[in-house]
Amino acid sequence: MTNNKKLLIIFGVIFAVIAGFFVFWLLADPFAQKNDEAVKAQPTKVIKKLEMSEDDYPIISMALKNNDHYVDLIIDKIPEFINDIEFEFLYNSIDENGQEFQKGQFDNFEVEEDKVEKEILLGTSSCTTGTCKYKYDENISSGKLILKLKDAEGKIASFDIPFLVVKEDGDVNLSELEGSSSSLTLTNPNSPNLILHKTLGYYTRPSQDSFSGPYQISSSSILLPLTYSDQENLFIFKDNEWVSSSDIPLNAPFIIVSE
Repeated sequence: MTNNKKLLIIFGVIFAVIAGFFVFWLLADPFAQKNDEAVKAQPTKVIKKLEMSEDDYPIISMALKNNDHYVDLIIDKIPEFINDIEFEFLYNSIDENGQEFQKGQFDNFEVEEDKVEKEILLGTSSCTTGTCKYKYDENISSGKLILKLKDAEGKIASFDIPFLVVKEDGDVNLSELEGSSSSLTLTNPNSPNLILHKTLGYYTRPSQDSFSGPYQISSSSILLPLTYSDQENLFIFKDNEWVSSSDIPLNAPFIIVSE
């Protein structure tokens, strides 16, 4: 047998052994089971839901300010058992090309008092060498506040609070507000843009068994009350009680009661 034939036989045997091992590894990876077991053994983080009664819901206020470039967010009547608050403020805007887009701002903080106030920028900022430049988003039309309340055990209560912007000299119908069953129409007479939103909670629960709300028209300015048109009854929270009203004052919760 020549040397060339011997080499061919040796290489052939080596190739066959390597090929056989590779096929065996593909069909039954000796490490696959261990890896699968390792993946299965990893604990899954479960977020526990925090159950809250309506009486413990905080009260929300959102008002446009500084030429609609900021929103003043107030979270009041925060329960004592809440340690941390996380929120995402999402809003819909229109750019210079007329295209609608959604943007948002995020914040997370520890709770030290039963009332907090946060200023939310409607746009972006770039701060270098001690100077900040701002690009503001214009024509804000609607959005929602995603609010998460966390207790000492890490349990979380999450709420979605929608809002609408009531344009100057414009009308808005409550049916446009997500989750609202009311068809009441509001008119903004000669006032800057306002925010119509749910307040989430209330200082005193209304005595009516069935109502829509509570809602609030929020503004950082003191302006004339808004008018409304509908066949539904309007009640506002005034002097620590719910009273019937023919108009809607700013920065005061109100509810709608069907006849």
